[in-house]
Amino acid sequence: MPIREYIRRDGEPGCDYCSKVFEQLEHPSCPVLEKCPRCRSQVHRVYSAPRVMNGTHLDDRARKAGFHKLKKISSGEYEKMY
Repeated sequence: MPIREYIRRDGEPGCDYCSKVFEQLEHPSCPVLEKCPRCRSQVHRVYSAPRVMNGTHLDDRARKAGFHKLKKISSGEYEKMY
């Protein structure tokens, strides 16, 4: 499920929560929030770059879980990397 970011609209009174960018975990079919979940002030969605993990973190997690990673050397030959 995507994490969407919101902030209070300019000129709206609000709480400390919505005065800064806050994150909301929402199902893709959910409508965009229009009001702060805490103080009910008008908010708008902030668009930002997606957060993507790089491969090294995934490799570390797989290694700790006991998985092995193989690298293809040639046709039908593989070398164990970890």
